[in-house]
Amino acid sequence: MLKVGITGGIGSGKSAVCKIIEKFGNPILYADDIAKELLFTNDAVKKRIRYEFDEDIYDEKGSIDKKKLAKLIFFDSKLKTKLENIVHPFVIDYVKKQFKKFESSNEYKIIFLEAALIYESGVDELLDYVVVVNADQERCINRVIERDKTSRDDVLGRINAQMDPKQKVEMADFVIHNNGDINSLNTNVEFIYKLLLKISETQNGLKST
Repeated sequence: MLKVGITGGIGSGKSAVCKIIEKFGNPILYADDIAKELLFTNDAVKKRIRYEFDEDIYDEKGSIDKKKLAKLIFFDSKLKTKLENIVHPFVIDYVKKQFKKFESSNEYKIIFLEAALIYESGVDELLDYVVVVNADQERCINRVIERDKTSRDDVLGRINAQMDPKQKVEMADFVIHNNGDINSLNTNVEFIYKLLLKISETQNGLKST
């Protein structure tokens, strides 16, 4: 079973790529969703956050207030990094367990992990291949402005806080350029998917059809 990561800069189109891949029937683990779940279900994570962050992020019941936390880290990159450093080790542990679970079931030839910080967090070491979704910066900026209803300066700040997309492209095993329409993206994703499927079948000694 191949373990394949999907990453890219903000506005590059990772979510769109994953929606296409989902149609092929392969499971996709979403790092952001895992992290959000752990924030509210993992006692060790909650304990660390309570120690590192002010009480302001908690609601009247003593639970983490998602909106308050999101607002806090949105305007403070240092706090965002602090939160990531707390949660990432637990996310990685969760991903490892899921990989073992899927490998034991022998049901799928490929499992995908979507994460913005695959290289930054070192998760790429768990993967066989990494697919980077890339797009021109202006296109990315416009997508995020439209999606988040935010300002250009805000988007630029978020882009500058991330790893340079060019660096991710250089480190990638495969690159999907997402500068065209949805039909072009479908074609590019399907090509990469079929290539990964061929690789998976070869590794498992199966004859490709």
